[in-house]
Amino acid sequence: THCISSAASDVYKRQLLSNVGDKASIREWIASGGKISTADDFEADYIALDLAATVCNEDPRSVEELRQQASQFISDHKARLPNLYPPSLLDLVDKLFVLGLSSIVCELLKPLIADHDIWLSPMVHCYLNALLDSRQMMTLNLTLAEIDQSSWSAAVWQIKARQLDCQHDNPGAIESIEEAIRINPTEIYSWYLLILSLIHISEPTRPYQISYA
Repeated sequence: THCISSAASDVYKRQLLSNVGDKASIREWIASGGKISTADDFEADYIALDLAATVCNEDPRSVEELRQQASQFISDHKARLPNLYPPSLLDLVDKLFVLGLSSIVCELLKPLIADHDIWLSPMVHCYLNALLDSRQMMTLNLTLAEIDQSSWSAAVWQIKARQLDCQHDNPGAIESIEEAIRINPTEIYSWYLLILSLIHISEPTRPYQISYA
């Protein structure tokens, strides 16, 4: 059995492992039975998951295997998920997003999100997007309700607009997009969403849906 020796809990070591060698080399190492050797199973399993996400392609079988690995990691280490280092975790969830695993992203991030008086952070923005992309609308509503609306960013208003679009509330979606534009009138994505919503209203029978970019 091949091992990567890593006694350090240093988060930068975790990230370094994902960047050593090319994807083909890492994939070959995993396929040959490579194992992470540390004194901490939580750290070892996290590094293994990060490596697997790094080299996973969009083949449905590979994505499903990664989903199962991530689910097992969450199940095995649920109590320790709040200890994950946010910058490292955000790097991992970006990879999971690309592979369409937004529901897994929700499970990973939820333990790091406060239940009340939520402060907007990159982690929260990512969590909101994951909730929307995985169609967890009730949880999305409850989470948004715990964020002071006066502090909503343009990105949050965009998320709200996309949610309302999914629910076929075109006037509400437009109002939300207009709030995003008011906050940041130079952001092209908000204008893109506005145009789509206006098209949707003018041609209501066409299956338009606001997408995430």
